[in-house]
Amino acid sequence: VFLIVTGVINWALLYGFVQLVSRATTATTRRAQAPAIRAQRLAALAPRLPERSGATTP
Repeated sequence: VFLIVTGVINWALLYGFVQLVSRATTATTRRAQAPAIRAQRLAALAPRLPERSGATTP
């Protein structure tokens, strides 16, 4: 009985550890990619901005 209980606890802890690592990996990946995602969104918005072809620089 002791080994069965220990085995169940072991599998539960393993499952929890996998969930924790998965959640942490997802969060850090999202955080690391955020600047690139923002840059892509700004690049997608750029063609919609009015063109200033007649503007002169001093």
